[in-house]
Amino acid sequence: MVTVQKLIAFETMLMTGLTVYTVVFLILQQRKNRLKARLHEDYSAKLFEAILEQPSGEDVKQSMALSSAIEHEVFRDALVELMGQVAGNERAYLVGLYRQFDYTSGDLEMCRSIFWWRRLEGLIRLNALRDTSYFRMIEDLSRDADPAVASAAFLCLSEIPVQNGQSAVIEALPPFIVEKKDLLTVIVKNIMTANGPDYLQNYLMNPELDSEARNKCALVLAQSKSIEALPAVVEYLSGEPSLSTDDLLLIMTSTMDALDREQMLKLFKLAWHPEGRVRAKLLEYAIPMGLAQAWAFARDRDLAVRAVINKFKKVEAA
Repeated sequence: MVTVQKLIAFETMLMTGLTVYTVVFLILQQRKNRLKARLHEDYSAKLFEAILEQPSGEDVKQSMALSSAIEHEVFRDALVELMGQVAGNERAYLVGLYRQFDYTSGDLEMCRSIFWWRRLEGLIRLNALRDTSYFRMIEDLSRDADPAVASAAFLCLSEIPVQNGQSAVIEALPPFIVEKKDLLTVIVKNIMTANGPDYLQNYLMNPELDSEARNKCALVLAQSKSIEALPAVVEYLSGEPSLSTDDLLLIMTSTMDALDREQMLKLFKLAWHPEGRVRAKLLEYAIPMGLAQAWAFARDRDLAVRAVINKFKKVEAA
């Protein structure tokens, strides 16, 4: 018969066993981490030397004495880290080593894992190769259900020139990324770096794209607060696009603080916009700049416009 004392004794034994297991696990993990740190330092130093002489993959394998899974894992991580620090022939050599050791097979397998952190790790490693042949895998991960994986994939895509055939990155951005202003700014900057400073303006003004795609692009660029993207947004707005009033106001609010006089003058086509809120928003920024064109609103009877005019009259009177 099970007594209370036996239950207590069993629970005590179980807790003791779990405690011992936890302590042993932590000790082993600590040793493993120390081993990894030592190996990483050793492999990094040897790889720096290998870059100068560029021996064959087989020679590298022998000099590194790679045998266990841990050694291969650390060596692979050292390769990926070093790829981000060098360029040109040196980087090409490291990429070649990575391929000779067939680490890409493991990366692709990780990208298909059911665990989001493994997909993210595989994505980061694939992206380090800067190989456009893996574009489709990265594009698939941009639609991942996990926000961390999808965000990282869009960062990777933004670094790839559009000429390589991918769909427009901006057009595909989901709302949760657009709301992350810091991430959005980096993505926009990457796109302009990869494709040239005129790419976004040409994209916005491309008549072959449907208006919905261009409107979304303008919204994203405006919300990114990217100074480099401002000329493209201003040029697009001056072309009187078919934006909804709310979207137009959002773009104006997001960008007009950063506009100079010349850019503001380009937007004065909006002075004849049928929606009073749009004209009022334009006037709100034009008056402090001292633009003579602001007098175009003197006889405007819209309540929103009159409210802006009266506000500045009170300021002047004070």
